[in-house]
Amino acid sequence: MNNNVSQKKFWSLTVIIPLLVVWGGGVLFSLITDSPFNFMEELGTRLLQTALVMIPFIVLAFVYSNLVKNKEYDTQFGAGLSLSLVTIGTLLFWGYFWFDGISYQLNNQTGGANIGLGMLMLVSPLIISALIPLGLYFGKNK
Repeated sequence: MNNNVSQKKFWSLTVIIPLLVVWGGGVLFSLITDSPFNFMEELGTRLLQTALVMIPFIVLAFVYSNLVKNKEYDTQFGAGLSLSLVTIGTLLFWGYFWFDGISYQLNNQTGGANIGLGMLMLVSPLIISALIPLGLYFGKNK
């Protein structure tokens, strides 16, 4: 029963964290820079960003579900450590993303988009997902 609750927690965080990071970040960006939050105009972009943030959490939820199904309870600490690492990695990547955009707007800079950061954000799910086996490894050897 306890593992079932933990699985529900992992799956709920798969939705909650991306929504907070992308949509909450967009609202904060809008408030800080005094720019409008265009829901319909930016819907496709925000959905893609939300999907990018969800990828590592979905991978982790599947890994954790598989560990529970195979009765590998000794890795529960590792799954929690992986969740912490994935959350921290996500907050670091997306925190820098929002910081870059806010500083660009507040300093009235001119020019185009930060292409390098955009490319990094596209591969960020791979980098963040690489933290999952790291957390499982160190959590298993506790």
